[in-house]
Amino acid sequence: MNKLETFFFILLLFLAVGCSENKIEDGCKYASKIIDGDTFVISTGEHVRLIGINAPEKGKQYSKLAAEELTNLVSSKCLIFEKDISDKDAYGRLLRYVYADNESINEILIRKGLAKQFPYKPDIKYADKFNESEAYAKTNNLGMWAR
Repeated sequence: MNKLETFFFILLLFLAVGCSENKIEDGCKYASKIIDGDTFVISTGEHVRLIGINAPEKGKQYSKLAAEELTNLVSSKCLIFEKDISDKDAYGRLLRYVYADNESINEILIRKGLAKQFPYKPDIKYADKFNESEAYAKTNNLGMWAR
């Protein structure tokens, strides 16, 4: 490789690394309170809204089950957060994909039929995967899709 090719190679590499933003947040977060089936509070006092899902509202059928399942999935576990495009919603809640034990909490709730997939632009990174998870829940009559 000549000097000009080497320069452009290094420049391209620099641009590629600089443009690939890692959206996985560093460090564990811990849930301190469950609000409902798609929202919880972390130890910093911040509210977290799970991206791409919508669990039944309090008082609706399956709302209690969704909140209980979220409690089981996040309580006393190291939670890893992934940001999509938006940082917060109109209510100041952090918008995140959340992982515990290397599993997507967002996806598990949909797959069990305890939340519907809810693509809301611009945060649609996993919309196709969540759609597949909802189809699985419907096909298998799980949660709110039970006959």
